[in-house]
Amino acid sequence: MQLCSRNRLLRLAASYARQVSDGGSGGLDFSAKYVVLGGADKVTEGMPLAAAKAAGANVLAWGDLVSVIFNFVILAFVIFQLVKFANRMNPPAAADAGPSEVDLLTEIRDALKK
Repeated sequence: MQLCSRNRLLRLAASYARQVSDGGSGGLDFSAKYVVLGGADKVTEGMPLAAAKAAGANVLAWGDLVSVIFNFVILAFVIFQLVKFANRMNPPAAADAGPSEVDLLTEIRDALKK
């Protein structure tokens, strides 16, 4: 991928991360999704989650979990891309090579002769 398109991707991801941190998820809102576990006679079709809870129905609000997981994946991807880009800009210093294999074997041979 070219640097230009990578920068465009990072800008897009940062923009989306701002939306997620502000509470918006780009038009995807699963927070009001739920499944009625008990008291289905108290809940009508299309009733909001807060109204279903207020009516006394037992509900499983799975939408909040999906929203949190979705937001986490997006933010993790953004952070991964930023760290990857930073590592590419500042590569780690080369490690010291140390003694060669021949030098180590020579030391071991000399130590065993003693």
